[in-house]
Formats: sequence, structure tokens, C-alpha cells
Amino acid sequence: MDHTNEGVLKLLQDIKEILLGIALLLLGGILAGLGIGLAGLTGGGVFLLLPAAGFLILLNGGLHVWYGWTAHHVVEKIDEAEGAER
Repeated sequence: MDHTNEGVLKLLQDIKEILLGIALLLLGGILAGLGIGLAGLTGGGVFLLLPAAGFLILLNGGLHVWYGWTAHHVVEKIDEAEGAER
């Protein structure tokens, strides 16, 4: 993503990145927890692949949140009142 234009559309794209990251964090956490729980109940097996996939999804979600959080810089514009002197 190119962040040269700091308009409203870029801000919305950053918010979208953060929300996607949060959704991926939730999904990764659920998969990792479910995989660890099922592997513990059944004695391992194929359920050990769920925590591996969950941790990868957690990493991806964390990167999306980090990118969305740090990509947008707030620029404050102070408009001087008409007739006001410094």
C-alpha cells in the first residue's frame, strides 16, 4: 500500500488492516486453543497441526494490526482565526 496521500480513504484502509488483523488474531487464538485442547484430550495425533496453523495465523494477524497501526500518521492542521494576531 502506498501511503503518500493521507486522506480519508487511506485512513479507512488502515482501519480495515487493523480490523482484519484483529479477526485473524481471534481466529488464530481459537484454532491454537482448540488444537491444544483436542490434542490433550485425544493424546495427540492430527490435532497437533491446529496449534501450528493457529500460531501462524496469530503471527499474520499481529503483523496486520502492526501495519495498520503504524502506517497512518496524524497531521494536525491549525487554522488561524481571521483577524487574530500572535
